[in-house]
Amino acid sequence: MLKGQKRAWVQMVGFCIATLFLVSCENAEKPGSDADDKTITVWSHLNPSWLFDELSAYAAISNQSDLQISQHSVSYIKETVLEAGTIVELPDVVFGPSDWIGEFCEAGLLSKTSGLFDQNTVVGAEPWANEYWSVPVTNGNHLMLYYNKYLIASPPVNTAAVMALDPSDLDQGSFWIKSNWADPFYLVPFYNAYGGSPFATDGVTVSVNNQAMINSLNLVKALVDNGYTEVSGYDDMIASFKDGTAAMIICGDWAFNELRSSLGNNLGIARIPEIENFGWPSPYTNAMQFYILKNNDSVELSRIEDVVTHVLDESIQSGLIPNIGYLPVLKTVLADPISDPLFEASADAMSIGTHMPINPEMGIFWSSVGEGLTGFLDGTYVSASSAAAAMQSVADAAQ
Repeated sequence: MLKGQKRAWVQMVGFCIATLFLVSCENAEKPGSDADDKTITVWSHLNPSWLFDELSAYAAISNQSDLQISQHSVSYIKETVLEAGTIVELPDVVFGPSDWIGEFCEAGLLSKTSGLFDQNTVVGAEPWANEYWSVPVTNGNHLMLYYNKYLIASPPVNTAAVMALDPSDLDQGSFWIKSNWADPFYLVPFYNAYGGSPFATDGVTVSVNNQAMINSLNLVKALVDNGYTEVSGYDDMIASFKDGTAAMIICGDWAFNELRSSLGNNLGIARIPEIENFGWPSPYTNAMQFYILKNNDSVELSRIEDVVTHVLDESIQSGLIPNIGYLPVLKTVLADPISDPLFEASADAMSIGTHMPINPEMGIFWSSVGEGLTGFLDGTYVSASSAAAAMQSVADAAQ
């Protein structure tokens, strides 16, 4: 082959390879192509499977979308979203509590939902800066007392009645009551009963070094020291209640279906026992929300909005109680009488609750109380007053 012919042959081969490469790139699926657009990703710390199954079925029929659910811890979801996807790719939708609204909005992470639904038809719609940034899904998200009727016929009405129980009446290794004591969400009902508030009078400065916090910590310590409970985590609390080594637990409405399936007719629900001279422990109440994140453009926004707002359809809302044990947010469904005594008890426990603030500063409240509470329970802080002071130091450093 002559040099000129060889050079022409090499150029022709190179041109063909380049052409094939360009064609293959053009035909490859890109982020934002139709294939990706048909997948809607959702992160949730709960697993209300019936709800997600209903939405998945609707998504497939309505706009041929595929709903992909990933379950993560509350802390992972919140922290990862606030990092704005700098470490991992964020989902299209997050299912979580309403106190994320302020922080997520301030960080500029949410798409507006103001025009997607009629806020007057639901409870739990939370505005921020005169706009709506989420869609309420379920009502309550509150703590209450679950009790095993086989082990205790009726629940104690106040803390004196709890203290009157004899720990020796139970088998070794069993306790009258358990809770997720190291989680500040579970301390809040007592803090509220003692007159506590997350904030000072200005409504934004976290203030926790007070008598209400000291009283709350001392109440938990008294229950532990006298053998009525032990320091345990969430999974241990649930397992102990199911296997009968805990007669009562303080837990949320999200566990209702799981516990009813396990205990059947032996399951009872009541308010958290009253604190003498102070009143009923008042758990935080809020609507669980769908948040549409605006960081991810791989899905057409209209597809996401269509699926997310379908949660307010009456067929979905009316199915929440019988299928997963969650109270609805749609007012027309809420107006229907509840015939199940357990749901009536859950609604009663919610009725004495305190609306959970959505201020961005709630993040500081949770982290400061959590750090001091953990230190108090593991003995790092020898007194409730020193633990409360440590909480305030953490809050002050973050404000």
